[in-house]
Amino acid sequence: MSVRRGTPVYSATEGFVVRMAYGPVGGLQIFILGAGGRRYYYAHLDSIDATGAVGRRVTAGEPIARNGSTGNASRSAPHVHFELH
Repeated sequence: MSVRRGTPVYSATEGFVVRMAYGPVGGLQIFILGAGGRRYYYAHLDSIDATGAVGRRVTAGEPIARNGSTGNASRSAPHVHFELH
């Protein structure tokens, strides 16, 4: 589903931001370590909010980024790629 670029992205969990990265496939990415060692992955972001800084504790529902189409995502369909590991 495509939504307007810059729409807030909210953390799905309480945890800690453990990594931010930029790659040719996922574009701008953020990784959050949650309970039980689960890693939450958000990709194709347009920007990361200050609360998304590495080492920062986040709560569920807290804005962490803005959606976009970085990396290999279609420029005409801004979205967030989300994975739980």
